[in-house]
Amino acid sequence: MSNSEFDLMVDTNELNVQLYDIMHEEELLTTSVAEQPSYNFDITKCICGSHTDQNKRTTQEDRQWSDGKIYAILDGNGGSATVDNLLSKMPALAAHFNKDENAFTLDNINQKFVEINHRIKSELNIDRGEMKSGSTATIVKITKAESESESESKIDCAYVGDSPAFIVEIDPIQNQSNIIPLLTVSHKASDPAEVARVKEAGGKIFFGRMNGVLAITRNFGCYNLGTPGLIVEPSMSSYKINPASKFLVMSSDGLLDAYINCKWTTITEEIIGKSIVEKLKKGITNPKKIAESIVNDAIQRGSADNITVYVVDLNPELQISPNYSDNSVSSVSSVNSVSSVNSISSIPDFIKNLPPVLNASYTYLEMSHVSLLITNGIPEAASWDLPGFVKQEIISRIFHGENGIETLRNIEKFRSESDPALGLSPFFIWSPYFENVHTNFQVEEFGINYENYNYPGPEHAFQSQKFKGLPHFEEAREKISAEDSDKAYRIGQKYKARNDWFEINFEIMVNIQKIKFANTFFKTILMLTKGHDLCKMTNDAYWGAGADGRGKNKLPEILMKIRDQ
Repeated sequence: MSNSEFDLMVDTNELNVQLYDIMHEEELLTTSVAEQPSYNFDITKCICGSHTDQNKRTTQEDRQWSDGKIYAILDGNGGSATVDNLLSKMPALAAHFNKDENAFTLDNINQKFVEINHRIKSELNIDRGEMKSGSTATIVKITKAESESESESKIDCAYVGDSPAFIVEIDPIQNQSNIIPLLTVSHKASDPAEVARVKEAGGKIFFGRMNGVLAITRNFGCYNLGTPGLIVEPSMSSYKINPASKFLVMSSDGLLDAYINCKWTTITEEIIGKSIVEKLKKGITNPKKIAESIVNDAIQRGSADNITVYVVDLNPELQISPNYSDNSVSSVSSVNSVSSVNSISSIPDFIKNLPPVLNASYTYLEMSHVSLLITNGIPEAASWDLPGFVKQEIISRIFHGENGIETLRNIEKFRSESDPALGLSPFFIWSPYFENVHTNFQVEEFGINYENYNYPGPEHAFQSQKFKGLPHFEEAREKISAEDSDKAYRIGQKYKARNDWFEINFEIMVNIQKIKFANTFFKTILMLTKGHDLCKMTNDAYWGAGADGRGKNKLPEILMKIRDQ
């Protein structure tokens, strides 16, 4: 697996381009420049970050390039020969467009693309099978207005193929994503307009592919197909930067694969846009962290392709604040529910806020988790107004099938039959945000400092303490800190622990959780559960409830004490 990420600052070169006709206006941005408010965009403050993942492919054929003024996503197909050759020509291509501020026109770009495509063909090696390789290209140029009266600050996008680009606008008053203007519409062999164009040129499309092979109708390379209608003529779109403009997002088509059964406009607005806003609410503003979360979410949804995402923060000063309020926190005391455990199926699958008395167990989730629910057969999750609480029965069935449901029933039955003096409610609340190890739902932890060492998250700190004072402490700590929480846990099992570990691990866990839940975001979620029991469903009978519900449930015990303080 290949990962790379970087930061760069867009420089002060002032650019100027023309507006162009937009293909497929019904799906692209249609707001006119005249309708949008005046805005003094500062290009010098733009910050870019990217993340790429080879994913399940045997090779990485995504490429990315930028000179700080022009950004490009190149997605190879059928091998890397064409995409690598195209990448090598990006500096000269960008220099041409940067030299002449009026050069970034549809005709000029088309001319350059045709020239480059011919040159690539002459430079590939037939004997090595390189003629079958190809590449898409999505190229974006950001233009700063020379003055408020002379021109507009805008983004122009030229694209060939199916590598998407879109804008995330946010409303800092409502704390939500506003609209998601699309900059691209995929050149697919399933698009009626493209099918008509290809057939008119004499090309053939069957099985939804050109010559039954290529899913896109515009592409560099793939010279072996020799099919009429396969062109490198780009489509173009323009977008005026305005006060709500927050992020430019560009990606390879591996991102599209994660949402193959969904309308792209719905996904960008309802899932990606809202997920990004949730990151901002948590104070996560680093573009490369946001790019990484988009990539990871797509992989979690089932995309197997290479995925590369660029995120350009167009206005770092535009921020939103957490919208969580103590008004939504229940202040009632915990009471035993008299509802039957067997009546859970009649209870709502999703509730926005917790009632005074529970009649089912629930898990707190956020918008970033919707895609995983949809992927696992819960399409109605798209309509849930997350963040909120999802019935635990759904979560148990998704990840553990009937065994999960049986465990849930066992736990609730044991709790309902427990000594009344214990004050246990049959039903409980939990959340992946309360876990240290995140295996099902992706949760981005905040780094913590424990005993003068910095760790990526609480599990890393906890596992490392097993080896404090031992010769291999530094080696174990470094390996643990280099991995995600799940792998950190597994590494922690490989080394010999200190002799007093089981005497002190509870106190260490308490100290680490106090640090974690001092964070405003985590503390707010914990307080949403006030007045209700917490229970960790796991076979671990010490930190959790165990398979029969009789476990010591130590982690929830710690969290409830922290919450009550």
